[in-house]
Amino acid sequence: GCQWGPLDSSLSVSAAHLKAATNTFAAAFSMVGLLFALMLALLWLVQAPRKEARIARRRSEAKVRQMQKLQEIQGFKILQKFEHIILPGSSMGYLEQRSIQFPCLKVYVIMVIAFCQWCLEREQTWRSKAHLDSLVSDYMDHLYLQGEPSHVAGKLVSALKFLVPKWLSNLRVDLPKSVSSVKGWNKLCPPKQRLPFPFLALMAVIGSLTYNALMWEAFFPLALFRTYVRPDVFCRLKVHQLIRPASGPVEVMGHWLFNLNPVESSILSKTGLYDQAVVWDGESWWKEYFELIKGQDPQSNVWPFKYREIAALFTRLCSLLGMATLNGCLYALQHGGASHDILSGKRSLADVKLRGHWVSDSSLRRYAKVARITAEAAKVPEATRKYGMTVAKHLKVIFCKHMVFKPPSLK
Repeated sequence: GCQWGPLDSSLSVSAAHLKAATNTFAAAFSMVGLLFALMLALLWLVQAPRKEARIARRRSEAKVRQMQKLQEIQGFKILQKFEHIILPGSSMGYLEQRSIQFPCLKVYVIMVIAFCQWCLEREQTWRSKAHLDSLVSDYMDHLYLQGEPSHVAGKLVSALKFLVPKWLSNLRVDLPKSVSSVKGWNKLCPPKQRLPFPFLALMAVIGSLTYNALMWEAFFPLALFRTYVRPDVFCRLKVHQLIRPASGPVEVMGHWLFNLNPVESSILSKTGLYDQAVVWDGESWWKEYFELIKGQDPQSNVWPFKYREIAALFTRLCSLLGMATLNGCLYALQHGGASHDILSGKRSLADVKLRGHWVSDSSLRRYAKVARITAEAAKVPEATRKYGMTVAKHLKVIFCKHMVFKPPSLK
């Protein structure tokens, strides 16, 4: 028979060597992994304080810049004479100050400065909550007699609540007279609200823009009308905020979307939320234009113009088309789009509310006014109305094949 002894022995030796080499390699690999982990930990220990220092420095610089802007407001030093006012940037913490957006904070400061000036002119200071309540109520009477709009009252009370938090935690309890004055002012002078912009009037403006080869400027008001988005928010959109349709059923995933407030941008919506989106379920032939937008730099602006430019152009065209009596501003398109969709039966009240990101029914009632949009449509001149009907009928060929229609000549 064959002698397998030496072969078995050599195989056992080779297996032992292989096992030893494997153990050595595993130990070395573990050691390298441990050293790499230690290096990462050391790097984090070194970088973490630097990162925290950078964040702290940026916060401090932002706080200083905002404080400088506030101090530039005329009469800011007057606030120092009232000990119960929490001054932004000094007594007020950074996060507390950031609980509202800076433009709103600036308005609050200006309104409280005006109130404090009025108090000093009458040699009055705040001795108690009741005294403050009486002064605010008298000041509202003064503003009402001066012809100020009623929305000033609500903003004044909110400003005092923010800047005098130690006294004013519950307005109905701490400022009962002032709250009643706000209600009375609103009854005598209902707050002015923007009226909805009619659809055919919008079509006439779009026809005039396309006649002058302003295609992107023409699409902007149409998009506002379809999406109910605030013009300033829509004008700030970046290319990366336009989302391509995902693969799937068309009725579910086949639409383009606008992510209005990505969490990465750190810009809250008006209601204090992130990642609010709106679906473009309007004209499907705008796909080619959307693809042109997506071909640009993700951080570039979607629209090749600034808000003040398109706002001035829209207002001027409304005047040229004989619609100066209408509320010819871009914000009226929010109201117009919501009212038009309800009146035409395109969307239900619940759908309009969801699309507009309106939390309360009162907000929905403020934007969706089917009776007012019908009344506003009656103000459109006959020639402009017929021109708008022509543009609406040929909207696809206007944008896709660049067909133009001459606007009517109105005096």
